Amino acid sequence: MVENVPIISQVLDHPDPSRPVELPANAASGVHEPAQEDGRTNVELPGPDPTAAKAQVEAALAQASAARELASQEHQAAEEERARSASLQSALSESRKQIDALRTSMAAAGKASEERLRNELAAAHTLDALRRIAQDARALAGQTLNYAFIQMPAARLERQQTERMARDLSQARAQIEQLEAKAAQDRAKAEASLAQASGMLDEERRKSKDLRGDIAAMELSKAAVADTAERERTGAATTREQVEQTAVETAQALAREQAATASIREDLNKARVERDAADQERAKAVSATERVEQTAAETAQALAREQAATASIRKDLNEARVERDAADQERAKAVSATERAEQTAAEAARVLARERASAASTQKDLDKARIERDAAVQERARAVSATERAEQTAAEAARVLARERASAASTQKDLDKTRIERDAAVQERARAVSAREHAEQTATETAQALGRERASAVSAQEDLDKARLERDAARDLLGQAAIRLKEALENQREATVSLARELAAVRADNDKLRAESREAQIDPPLKPRSGRASAGAGKVKAVSQKTARNKVRNSRVIRVRSITLPFSLRPSRPTLD
Repeated sequence: MVENVPIISQVLDHPDPSRPVELPANAASGVHEPAQEDGRTNVELPGPDPTAAKAQVEAALAQASAARELASQEHQAAEEERARSASLQSALSESRKQIDALRTSMAAAGKASEERLRNELAAAHTLDALRRIAQDARALAGQTLNYAFIQMPAARLERQQTERMARDLSQARAQIEQLEAKAAQDRAKAEASLAQASGMLDEERRKSKDLRGDIAAMELSKAAVADTAERERTGAATTREQVEQTAVETAQALAREQAATASIREDLNKARVERDAADQERAKAVSATERVEQTAAETAQALAREQAATASIRKDLNEARVERDAADQERAKAVSATERAEQTAAEAARVLARERASAASTQKDLDKARIERDAAVQERARAVSATERAEQTAAEAARVLARERASAASTQKDLDKTRIERDAAVQERARAVSAREHAEQTATETAQALGRERASAVSAQEDLDKARLERDAARDLLGQAAIRLKEALENQREATVSLARELAAVRADNDKLRAESREAQIDPPLKPRSGRASAGAGKVKAVSQKTARNKVRNSRVIRVRSITLPFSLRPSRPTLD
């Protein structure tokens, strides 16, 4: 094993790259030590500047910490976006439920409107029935008058006809009252259905207003989410401006969303360029020997295993210390050192092959290191005396390389984590954007549904207004029919009264005629003076009888106008609404 194994052990014992690793006195000093008893010489070459390496390490650590902070901020932003997306989805589900309830209620309102139309149709049928009854009553009144004035030969027939008319009138009144009660019930049902429909329409309007308020609140919440996201992006941009150029570009890429991949690639390219520059500087500072490659491979493997192989690495390091002591004795022989260098070169070739298979990004670095290693092998073959100096320089380079590779590995891990979190954040933002678009689409559909429901409500209101107009017209027609029916009843009542008056006058005339006939039968006839006188008297008597009949008729007409009916013959006047 090589001489720099204790230094690697110190690096493993102190995993914090920010803490500088103290170099051995023989490695840090710039003077030559005297030759040892076994013939070995320690030739020292000027190593790389530890201050510059430390500055590079601190810069890499600052980049890693900035990347971690940026990743944590992006993770928090992704969590907030996920929570907002969940709240928007819940609000959308509530909006869909309210829309379903609104559609159900509008369907119920449509059913109520159909019921109201049925009630209005029943009221129209009732009105037609009332009209037919009024026409039948008019026809019956005409028939009654015709029968009373033309076909009634005697007072008995007149009395029977009057009683029949009274019965018909009572039946007609009963039917009219039943129809009026039925019409009132239908009217009450129609008004109740109209009130229910209006209440349901008011409820639907209230629900629509609440839904519009919810949609407005959702829009406000979306605007607030957009403002919050914009503020977070602005804050992230401000934070990114305070760190180095790589973190700034990464933050801007994450803020822009669409340029995230390109920005990360630029950051990675810059990190690779910086890593390449550091490797080039380290390659310039060291003459990459086979032992340096072997040590670098072992260090890379130890750092890759990290916590899982710490105990085994320490055990190997203890064994390496023992082997190092043996190697110090064997290093005096140039031939064995050359063979060991060739063996180390072979191992380095295998390590480089593995590194080439695992990381394609370090292929150029490994090729350069292999070329420089071959050149170093040729130079070491030419000058064996420079081997010890190369080993010392390689030890110093190994320490620096260990620190740089540790920092590079941590930076790479942080970049990988940042890339993963960036991808997750991009996916979350994509999902949030899709959810937002879905929410906007749902809101648009909700607005369209509300517009349709509003249009249907307006059409229902128009239908309701039309139904109210038809109901008012039906009420007017019903009132007109009731007025006409009342007029017909009044006319019929007046005709009945006049008929009763005429009947009373006829009865009075009959009584007078009977009384006169009885008086004529009781009084003795006068003796005629002569034939002419008797003839003249007969003529005078006939004329007087005719005149008396005319007077009786005239007086009958006059008396008919002034006669009063008894209470039993007076018709009852029904009250119509």
